Amino acid sequence: MKSIGITHESRQASILLVIAVILSIIPFVFDPVTGGPGPKEYLKSFAAVHNMKAFVFGAAIVSFVISIVGFISFAVMLGLHRILVQFGLTLFLIGCFSSMIASFIDGFVAVSISTVFADSPIEEAKLAFNFFILLAIAITSVANFSWLVQALATLAFSLCLIRKGGQSTTVAIIGFFVVGIALAALFWKSANPLFAIRTIIGVEGIWSIAVATLLWRNDYCKHV
Repeated sequence: MKSIGITHESRQASILLVIAVILSIIPFVFDPVTGGPGPKEYLKSFAAVHNMKAFVFGAAIVSFVISIVGFISFAVMLGLHRILVQFGLTLFLIGCFSSMIASFIDGFVAVSISTVFADSPIEEAKLAFNFFILLAIAITSVANFSWLVQALATLAFSLCLIRKGGQSTTVAIIGFFVVGIALAALFWKSANPLFAIRTIIGVEGIWSIAVATLLWRNDYCKHV
């Protein structure tokens, strides 16, 4: 009965991770383009799409929450008594919470500011626009930190899997490649930010799918 319970829980976690990956794609498909020649025009363009912004980044936040649930189940199956697992899970949680904060600022705080100041006098609009710049810097910094710690979390989990053999070793190797690509994209992000962001999100999705496949087949538990 215990093995049946483990299999059932691992498959639930597997499904959650796949759903999280699907939701994480939404910001790159539906996030509207905003901008304008001046502060007021920029704020108005942002305010005009406030509902879509809320939907896009709301979906991103939900994807992080679901990922947390899925990876907690994954960590439990790896063994929470193991230091590497504790380290990996802690970093993963920090990364997810950081990403949730960045998404909330981008999708809700910034939108609220644009809605309030879109029709304000030019001087107030300029002040709001300058605050937007500060928010953009903060969002970028938090996102970079999140991607870095999540890459380290992937490395820790991969080290736990590498010696188990079978599909566990395959997933570990995928994890090592994901870490390398993510760190390289993060390092070269300034050269092509959009490409780097898509690369990082893409390889994180590949890692989640690899873990989901492992959980679905319950391969790791068979070797514990």
